[in-house]
Amino acid sequence: MIQAIFVIHKGVCLFSRQYGKSYQQSQLLAAFLTAINQLALEISHKNLKKLVLDEETFSFSMVNNILFVYAHDDMKNSELIKISNEFSSKFLECFSSEIKNWEGEVSCFEAFNDQADDIVSMKGKATMLEMEQFLQDKKIKRLIQTQEKEAHGKEVLLEMEQLLKSKKKKE
Repeated sequence: MIQAIFVIHKGVCLFSRQYGKSYQQSQLLAAFLTAINQLALEISHKNLKKLVLDEETFSFSMVNNILFVYAHDDMKNSELIKISNEFSSKFLECFSSEIKNWEGEVSCFEAFNDQADDIVSMKGKATMLEMEQFLQDKKIKRLIQTQEKEAHGKEVLLEMEQLLKSKKKKE
C-alpha cells in the first residue's frame, strides 16, 4: 500500500500526500532523498530505484527532471508501476507550465490532492475488486465441487440400490 508520495524538484518538495505513516518534515525528507539520489548518480551514473528500510520502501522515478518518490510497504511491482505512471503523467499534465516557470512557491500544487487520492484509491479499489472476484470464483468452484461430489454420491447410492434390488431378485 502507498504510504506517501513526494514530488521533488531541485531538492524542494513541491507536493506530498500521506496515506498511512506520517512524515512531518516533508521538505527535510525531500532534501535527504534528493541527496541520496544525487549520490547514486555520482557513483553509478543512474538514478536510484529503491531505498529499502526495515518496514517500508521508497521507490524513485525520475520524469522530466522531476523526482517522484513513493513510500510504500510490500506491494506488487506491477501495481506500483501503474500508480507511478498514472500519477506522474497526470501531475505533469496539470503542472508542467507551473514547473517550467517555477519560482519557489509550492502552494499551487496542493490543488492536486484530490486527484492524487483518486489515483491511489482507485488502484486500491481495483486490487480489492480483484480480490473479491478471486474469492467469489473460489466459492463458485467449491460449490461446483460440492455439487459434483453430491451428484457422484447420488450415483453411487443409485448403483448400490440397483445392486440390492438385483440381489433380492436373485434370492
